[in-house]
Amino acid sequence: MKPNIRLLIIGLSVFLIAAQTRSQPARLSIDQIMEGADFSGTTPSDLRWSVDGKSVYFRWKKATDKKDAMYVVPADGGIPRRLSDDEERMAPPSGGVENNDRTRKLFVQDGDLILLNLRTGERRSLTSTIAAESAPGFTLNPDHVYFTRDNNLFVLSLSTGSIDQLTDIRRGTAPREPRLTDSQKFIEQEQKDLIAAVRERAEDRKETEDRRKKLERIKPLYLAQRESVRGLQLSPDEKYVTFFIDEDQEQTRNSIVPDYVTVSSYVEDINSRNFVGDLQRKSKLGIQNVPGPEGAEATAPRWIDHGQGQRISQFRAPVWSPDGKSVAAYVFSDDRKDRWLTLIDPVSAKVKVIDHLHDDAWVGGPGLQTLDWLPDSSALYFVSEKTGFAHLYTITPSGQVTQWTDGRWEVFEPVIALDRKSFFFTSSEVHFGERHFYKMAIGSRERVKLTTMTGNNQITPSPDGTRFANVHSYSNKPYELYIDGKKITDSPSDEFKKYSWRDPELVMIPARDGVQVPARLYRPANFQRGGPAVIFVHGAGYAQNVHKYWSSYSREYMFHNLLVDNGYAVLDIDYRASSGYGRDWRTAIYRHMGGVDLNDHLDGAKYLVDKVGADPKRLGIYGGSYGGFITLMAMFTAPMCLRPALLCVR
Repeated sequence: MKPNIRLLIIGLSVFLIAAQTRSQPARLSIDQIMEGADFSGTTPSDLRWSVDGKSVYFRWKKATDKKDAMYVVPADGGIPRRLSDDEERMAPPSGGVENNDRTRKLFVQDGDLILLNLRTGERRSLTSTIAAESAPGFTLNPDHVYFTRDNNLFVLSLSTGSIDQLTDIRRGTAPREPRLTDSQKFIEQEQKDLIAAVRERAEDRKETEDRRKKLERIKPLYLAQRESVRGLQLSPDEKYVTFFIDEDQEQTRNSIVPDYVTVSSYVEDINSRNFVGDLQRKSKLGIQNVPGPEGAEATAPRWIDHGQGQRISQFRAPVWSPDGKSVAAYVFSDDRKDRWLTLIDPVSAKVKVIDHLHDDAWVGGPGLQTLDWLPDSSALYFVSEKTGFAHLYTITPSGQVTQWTDGRWEVFEPVIALDRKSFFFTSSEVHFGERHFYKMAIGSRERVKLTTMTGNNQITPSPDGTRFANVHSYSNKPYELYIDGKKITDSPSDEFKKYSWRDPELVMIPARDGVQVPARLYRPANFQRGGPAVIFVHGAGYAQNVHKYWSSYSREYMFHNLLVDNGYAVLDIDYRASSGYGRDWRTAIYRHMGGVDLNDHLDGAKYLVDKVGADPKRLGIYGGSYGGFITLMAMFTAPMCLRPALLCVR
């Protein structure tokens, strides 16, 4: 054979081998799937903009990094740069609280209080103490900020640096005068009457004590052995302090869980939560006057009456209006069937109910705790399931309620936009499996959709509210950072990118009671009738897994791809009690877990046989946590029902 022909054959062989290699799809392994984020990538998190809006900071881990770190990228695009430890300390804070005109921010770093100028980026350290400061806030006085230290509230002057203590909460018992018998009292009086020096000493002591009490601006509050204080808050006008006193119940015990995988190799104990049915911690909301000028004495704490009589109910954190004239708080019944929105009178410690949400099952849904004031203090905004879906409302102090969104979809995380004239919120209006970001002017129902990419859009607006950092994902694409639609991060490993990840079908399963149940369906392109199938049951009960974005059950998603590679069809159901579908769906399992939610999976098995062509004798089911519960219920209460040809009615 001539050399040139031999070279041609060798070259052709190499080409064919290379082409064959390229046509071979990458294969998954269980080891890869269990690597988690090291394989599929780490979601960018903890986003914050620079004060000038020119850079975006975020926490991230490249596939080649050993651990996550803080990165920065120009807002106009570029390659993210990892920050040094010193640079990270000077990065914009992710937490903190802003003043009313959003020109300054207070935050805590390493236990000390920092003031950030939101116009210039200048930082100022306000404290440098061994004790840790926390929970800072602004008042209407531009010279004052407040904070908590050692379970007490303090106010700090920005101009002088002076600090005044506003509460005196101590652990222990108040000192008491000694109790004397009648004979001891007689002898003590005789001493004073007969000995002038003793009489003068007693009079001096009384004068000193009276003078001390007169000058004492703060009445001490003593905590009992099982009591603790939290949530100290100063009213914007600096007239009142509110706080919670929690009391653990003596008979309550926490369960002990053994931890077998430890650094020491010895089994260690995890102190877990108490059992359902144990006595729960009691809480009470207190309010007291702030000590006034010239040594005026603060009043003793007054305990706010939640207004529900003997019914066991608990306050949530009070919310003061920006003008400092009103304070509101939610009250929840311990059986979770009621939520009252109340206005609190700080003088009488009484409440006025201005809105009541009742549910015969339990109050819940997205935005259950949402409560804040409009910038002009004219009304509160909140989220309610009154229509069966979580929507945005406002209510005036007089009780006038206005609903601003409506429909068979839900609102998530409404906040006042940076222009103080609009709301920002996320909703499922486009599709129950999508999340988009909206802007809506206060006082208007007209919504402007600000995102366009299908999937989940988690938005962090720029300081001027005109640009958007978006942590976005799609069904088969993990979360990545985009700025104004331009992709910034590339998180997955190279091995992950080689695999052709499936975009599962979103299907509706006809349930036996006539309801259409959402599900994700994975199946091989060449699935033959009589093939095997698996049903996955997501955990948590109240969660959503049928959507168009990267699953929080990412390992299970990857495992389902592996199953499809091996000829299985997979059905992933948002059974009754899953989130994302309104109040009736959420509460459908009330007092009967393992009822209609299990039927949804049995009807899913029938769907796999009738519509997909699965073999009724080759069906599997699995899940963890609540998904494990449903799996066991299926195995032990309806084993034959997993063969839908029988379709037994339990």
